[in-house]
Amino acid sequence: MKTKIWLALAIVCASGLSIGFFVGHQFEHHHMHRLMSRGPEHFEQELMTRLTKGLVLSETQIPLVREKVKAVALVSEQSCREQKTIMREKMTNLLKDIRPLLSENQQRILDELDVDVLRPRHRDATGPSTNYPPTDSR
Repeated sequence: MKTKIWLALAIVCASGLSIGFFVGHQFEHHHMHRLMSRGPEHFEQELMTRLTKGLVLSETQIPLVREKVKAVALVSEQSCREQKTIMREKMTNLLKDIRPLLSENQQRILDELDVDVLRPRHRDATGPSTNYPPTDSR
């Protein structure tokens, strides 16, 4: 009987640790994505706050570290912009490729769609609404 209780407790503990790890990872990813979407200044500010507190940076170290952080923030933002451009091109090409497979009605709807509406994004990401054009239900 004691073995069953300990086994159950071990399973519950392992499950809690696993869920905590994955939820924590998702939260951090979500937080960084939100920071990057707000621009390099917010990313830089958040990173500097964490580094200053975590490393207890001195007054002489702060400007030197800020210079390095700013460079990384700008490069990261540029990389994000390039990735969005690449994704937009891929989505545009996809819509061109599927056009011959669609009916005339579907092609009309496709013509009214904005590529950015179809682009996969994080659940909280702001951007174009997902209001698709009205469909003819015939």
